[in-house]
Amino acid sequence: MEIEKKKESDKQRYRLYGCWLTKKEYIFIKNKLKTLREINGVKRNNTEILIELFKLALEDENKSKG
Repeated sequence: MEIEKKKESDKQRYRLYGCWLTKKEYIFIKNKLKTLREINGVKRNNTEILIELFKLALEDENKSKG
């Protein structure tokens, strides 16, 4: 029975902003978002943080291409 439960929990997926994640990935991202919400006394929501991270990733990708 325990093995079956472990297999089911491994297959369980979590959705965050349209992306399917494993439990480990989901927890990691949620914890990081908590720490990034308030930097330099400015509070931001998760969407703003993720948009900024995607912008940085795109800039880095464009620099590596060109």
